[in-house]
Amino acid sequence: RSPKDLLKASGLTQKWVNREISNFEYLMQLNTIAGRTYNDLSQYPVFPWVLADYTSTSLDLGSTATFRDLSRPMGVQNETHAKEIRQKYENFEDPSGTIAKFHYGTHYSNSAMVLHYMVRMEPFTTLHINLQSGRFDVADRQFHSLPQTWRSLMNNINDVKELIPEFFYFPDFLLNSNFFDLGKLQGKKQAVSDVILPAWAANVDDFVRQHRNALESEYVSAHLHEWIDLIFGYKQKGKEAVDAMNVFYYCCYEGAVNLDAITDPAEREALEGMIQNFGQVPCQLLREPHPTRISYSEHRNRLLKSDHRRPDLLKYPANWRPYHVQLADDRNPVVFIHHPNRQSRSYMGYGTMESLVSISTDCAVGLHSWMPYDKSLPNYYYLEKDTTINNKLGRKLPGPFSRSLKLKPQLFSVTPDARFMVYGGSWDCSIKVFSLSRGKEAGSSIRHTEVVTCVGMDEGGMFFITGSEDMTAIVWELHANQDSCSPRSVQVLHGHDAAVSAVTLSTCLDLAVTGSKDGTVNVHSVKDGQYMRTLKPPSVDVNYTIDLLYLSYQGHIIYTGHTSETHSMHVYTLNGRFLSSSNISHRVTGLVSSGDHILIGDENGDLILLDLFTLQVLKNLHLQLPVQTLALTRGNTHILAPLRDGKLIVVGLSGLPE
Repeated sequence: RSPKDLLKASGLTQKWVNREISNFEYLMQLNTIAGRTYNDLSQYPVFPWVLADYTSTSLDLGSTATFRDLSRPMGVQNETHAKEIRQKYENFEDPSGTIAKFHYGTHYSNSAMVLHYMVRMEPFTTLHINLQSGRFDVADRQFHSLPQTWRSLMNNINDVKELIPEFFYFPDFLLNSNFFDLGKLQGKKQAVSDVILPAWAANVDDFVRQHRNALESEYVSAHLHEWIDLIFGYKQKGKEAVDAMNVFYYCCYEGAVNLDAITDPAEREALEGMIQNFGQVPCQLLREPHPTRISYSEHRNRLLKSDHRRPDLLKYPANWRPYHVQLADDRNPVVFIHHPNRQSRSYMGYGTMESLVSISTDCAVGLHSWMPYDKSLPNYYYLEKDTTINNKLGRKLPGPFSRSLKLKPQLFSVTPDARFMVYGGSWDCSIKVFSLSRGKEAGSSIRHTEVVTCVGMDEGGMFFITGSEDMTAIVWELHANQDSCSPRSVQVLHGHDAAVSAVTLSTCLDLAVTGSKDGTVNVHSVKDGQYMRTLKPPSVDVNYTIDLLYLSYQGHIIYTGHTSETHSMHVYTLNGRFLSSSNISHRVTGLVSSGDHILIGDENGDLILLDLFTLQVLKNLHLQLPVQTLALTRGNTHILAPLRDGKLIVVGLSGLPE
């Protein structure tokens, strides 16, 4: 199938129009379908410049002057260039008739441009040096300042480059972490090191975050389709391209040159080199104007009317509303609760129940029915308690558990399809698998020499990790069939001097993270068990113990811990760069993160929403009693917080902000 058909069949455009996917996700998908890839510098994914303001001290996303004009190519953002470029196009004539008329002799995306932006990161540094005949380019031509790069685009008629995706998610490429000697600027004799940021950005993380917010802003959402028309759509070729001043050198277009027809090897090699270095226009995905995206207010009205699609409640803390359900009693409160996020839907689809899995201190397993919406009730969710919990028919985890261990949420993990639970804490140091549907043990394995203290499941459900009092962590693979499920150990991770107290892993990011009572957090790779780094906050006592650990989807490592006097929380990037720390007044008992938010529950009964980068408190909801653990339902529609007296607090949204 052609890329054009692929896009049509994927339904992505409709999803984007209805705001079901973000601008960033949609652009990534368009790049992929149009043949752009990270594996080819001459066809690297292309992203738009979205801002035109790199000098103000604060960024105003409500003002149109802050943004670039997305309906025009980069070469004609400056009105004075437009006349000259149009004139050049009209006056151009190739006597041989080979070269068609063009507006720009350079391209908005080519290998030199990618290396220009990525020069501080390997392997791009080496590739850049090879391109520049064995040395770095002159310092003044390097990518050394964002405001300067924008000025160059405005003043230099031949500079038409767009951006790469890294500007919206990867702060590290703006830092000279490898301390390369990139030379000194001629005028100021200033050494080129980290990229100089706009005045409105406090640091690289803040820049990328605000830049990403700008990409997702209301203005860009309303005009992004115009840029897509230029790069992937109907203004890419033909009369529309001429009118939009969007015609590039003929070699840049797909199918413009038939290489097989060229017999002279030298000529063919020269043309191939030209195509490689000049840049290439992506495959054309649309022959008609791209539809526009619905506005936020229309999206809000649809959400309020829709019963089965609920918004992400972490984005609207002002509209939180807590409800309570008596799930257990104060003798045996719930210690673990989880909403598996990939449960297989029945053919009925909409309106079918999903499972919520809970465990009480008496090892009773609850499989409750859950729906994130309910038309008949005003509280926007439906929860039906498992009636078998306290009778003889109920599911119970086969023990016995080690006497030295208190049952805690870190001991349990559930597969995303809600079929199996993996748990530790057994007296014989084994790791056990419990079938939730059949209510009995489905497999076990012994590899640790001491009791297993914590378990963490990968979001795919194929791998999990365990930590033990024997100071090691083990990565396991799960082989599940109809009735049984056998864990097989794949990596043993060493490096701690005390019992491992918290573990988490992500095969998607290839990271296994372990925290210990020795106060350190170690990072290994999952695939080959390679030790990568140890994280230890600068201001931490010798007797520090790691309590909870979370690895976010974006690769932020968040952990909490305590000494005999204090409790604290720390955030690092996946490359081990320290982001922020904060002292907390009470022991944290529940920790989850999503997007740019962290949610914690503590022993004082506080449910606190924090900003991931600054740890600033965005919302504090006091629940009166100690929180046992925390969970988010799929799509972050609700927060689940079991309390010490057996109640479950369900936090939902009442209404949506204007």
